[in-house]
Amino acid sequence: MRRTLNFIFFLIILSSCNDNSASKEDQQNALELNNAASEFLMNGEISKAEKFYSKASKLDPENIDYNYALIGIFIQRKEFDRAHETLESLPESNKETPYYFQTKGYIFEKAGKLQKAQLNYKKAYKLTDPIKVKEETDLMPLIGFLMLETLAGEKDKAVNRINKVLQSSWLTNSNKEYLETFRNEFEYYSGKGNSDFEQKKDLTLCTKNIDSLEKVLKQRHINISGTSQTNEKYDKIYISKKYEKGLKNLKTKICE
Repeated sequence: MRRTLNFIFFLIILSSCNDNSASKEDQQNALELNNAASEFLMNGEISKAEKFYSKASKLDPENIDYNYALIGIFIQRKEFDRAHETLESLPESNKETPYYFQTKGYIFEKAGKLQKAQLNYKKAYKLTDPIKVKEETDLMPLIGFLMLETLAGEKDKAVNRINKVLQSSWLTNSNKEYLETFRNEFEYYSGKGNSDFEQKKDLTLCTKNIDSLEKVLKQRHINISGTSQTNEKYDKIYISKKYEKGLKNLKTKICE
């Protein structure tokens, strides 16, 4: 659930720049309803959250953030028709924005229609300007843009951009680790949409030297989803199946 809602909240942050003709009182009341809805959402009270977001949207219909929040709820419930209806209810001026097409793509993706999803991701990508990276605060917007670029079928461009940024002298070790993690995700992207970026433990690698194997996997740009060190004969490292092609000629075996 959090993955779905985080995607929508990311769009909300980017799209929160609307002019508004609602009265200040209505805007304030809507904001309070929104805050309450967010609390309900975090506590798993989805129906209450939907009710409060709906009230907020009626009070302040020009604030599209509330509609995006509702879309997130409908996607989580697999109510894709309602998600589309809510998206299409946005003002016409919002229907030529990257946020509109990216959200539309995401709804199609979660409904299992990956071709239609990618078509809309491409439309969003064409409407989005690349992020210029000058300081640490630019890194998160950069990753958002590169994720869209990858979803739009341009993963090589995304990898090249991130490798270029990795050459910046001002990056901290934490910054580099953050960028390298996403670089690896984009490099091995297999075309399955946002689910491709989830940490999965599809494959288990057995090893007698876990530190050495971790270094080798890092060199091959393979992200590790988890490890298990026990008193058994082998220690274990877990990775997503999409990284399997990066294991070529690696002597370590895949085990159950």
